Amino acid sequence: MGIDGQSQRVPVVDPGRVVIGSLVLPLSEVVVTDLLAVFRADGLLGLDALQHFRVTLEFDTRYLVLRPL
Repeated sequence: MGIDGQSQRVPVVDPGRVVIGSLVLPLSEVVVTDLLAVFRADGLLGLDALQHFRVTLEFDTRYLVLRPL
């Protein structure tokens, strides 16, 4: 569902894994869309990726810290 309330078709790809710095996330589905049209972000991580980590939001430094469980 788009921000305008309309359904949209978006491509889904299987990257096998996503690497962020020294973290390697095994992912089987990734949605490809233009986030900059809606958010000021390079990407979004879903619960399928975040479930493998202890997640800390450091508001003062604006960091998202991921620590393996």
